[in-house]
Amino acid sequence: MKRTISVPIVKDMIWMDRDVVYTQLPGWCGLVTQSLKMTVMYHTPCSVPGIFEKRSVQKKLPCIVFICGGGWLNMSIDAYLPGFEYLARLGYVIASVQYRSSNQVVFPAQAEEIKTAIRYLRAHADKYSIDADNIGIMGDSAGGHLASFVGLNNGNKDLDKGDNLEYSSDVKAVCPWYGPAEFIDNKEVRDNPVVRLLWGGADEKPELYKFASPVTHVSKDAPPFLLLHGSNDPAVPVEQSEILHDKLIEAGAQADVYIIKDASHADLHFFQPMVLDWIDSFFAKHLKH
Repeated sequence: MKRTISVPIVKDMIWMDRDVVYTQLPGWCGLVTQSLKMTVMYHTPCSVPGIFEKRSVQKKLPCIVFICGGGWLNMSIDAYLPGFEYLARLGYVIASVQYRSSNQVVFPAQAEEIKTAIRYLRAHADKYSIDADNIGIMGDSAGGHLASFVGLNNGNKDLDKGDNLEYSSDVKAVCPWYGPAEFIDNKEVRDNPVVRLLWGGADEKPELYKFASPVTHVSKDAPPFLLLHGSNDPAVPVEQSEILHDKLIEAGAQADVYIIKDASHADLHFFQPMVLDWIDSFFAKHLKH
């Protein structure tokens, strides 16, 4: 059988740029150089003569920066990306960002690195067809904590260190998944991962514990938040998201918290179309998509 068939073009190809070095920092006792990387899922087709024809994207797209969890000790910039193709198809650039672990540097170095990555994305917005005015941030668990902290520290120049300092590291919307929000007077989350992150206990470093707690930085000028948490989370109590939500509302900021019935920590509930549609609706509203 021989057929000639017209195939309509109804969607973009999604490209994945791996091992993108966004900064280089001292590693291994300061004796070597460590490259911090990101993976970017974006819509602009590449140009290979005879294979792909270069074409321009119709418009710049909003970007969601994703921060992977893992107790601030283990993380992967690629582990969650297959689950985010759904969001990429809806018209977002997805940038998953690496940061140094708690056994390498003390907090807030991790937040400073994420801010450096955001500035890198703005500096290279044309390459990835990013709308530099519409960047949001999302993260799970420890990454949720870092996303909240970074979002609540918009405009804090003390955290802007490193490369591309002529660009802003601010974000317009924040979506933390089951992230710790308060390290003060909360024994539930004051465990070994937090001690490792802050290189000491609360009795040794009370000011750092306060500073590292996202609730400390809540103000009426906070960006909009969508907090997601499982009702049966054994790792980070659901009250952590409720505390942050309540603080934001009390301050006059915009915030919603969605508690997913029977969901645990980092389970399949969070990658279901219903939940991803919530995330899309939130970012679409606040990133002008």
